[in-house]
Amino acid sequence: MRRCQYLTRSAGPSGCNGHDRGPERPVSVQRQALPLSTPPPPSTRPTGLFRTFKPLRQFLRNEHLLLFALAIVIGVGAAYAAIGFRKLIGFVQLGSFGTSSGSLASTVASLPAWQVVLVPAAGGLAVGLIVRYVI
Repeated sequence: MRRCQYLTRSAGPSGCNGHDRGPERPVSVQRQALPLSTPPPPSTRPTGLFRTFKPLRQFLRNEHLLLFALAIVIGVGAAYAAIGFRKLIGFVQLGSFGTSSGSLASTVASLPAWQVVLVPAAGGLAVGLIVRYVI
C-alpha cells in the first residue's frame, strides 16, 4: 500500500486523506511585531567605531541633513570641474592659436586663413571621433 506523503490530522488508516493532487499549502506563520521599546538583537547593535561616534550615526540617520551634506559635496565638485574645464579650454587655445586670453577674436584676425579654418575643423573631427568611439 502506498503511503501518502501529505499527512494531515484527518488522515485515514492508510495515512492519506484521499488526495494525490499535490502538496497542501503551508500554513503561514505570523510573526509578532516587537514593541518599539525593545532593544535591537545583539547582532544588529552598533559596534566598534559606530558605537563611539554616536553623533555620526544620528547624522547619517537624518535624511535631510545627509542630503544637505551631499548637495554641498556635489556642488563643490561641480564648481571645481567647471574651473578645470575652463582651464582645459585655455590650454587647448594656447596650443592651437598661441594665446589663452579671453580676446581670441583679435588674435585670430592676425593668423593666416588656413589656421583659422583648419584648427576648428580638426577640433570638430576630434570631438566626433571621441563621441563615436569613446562615449
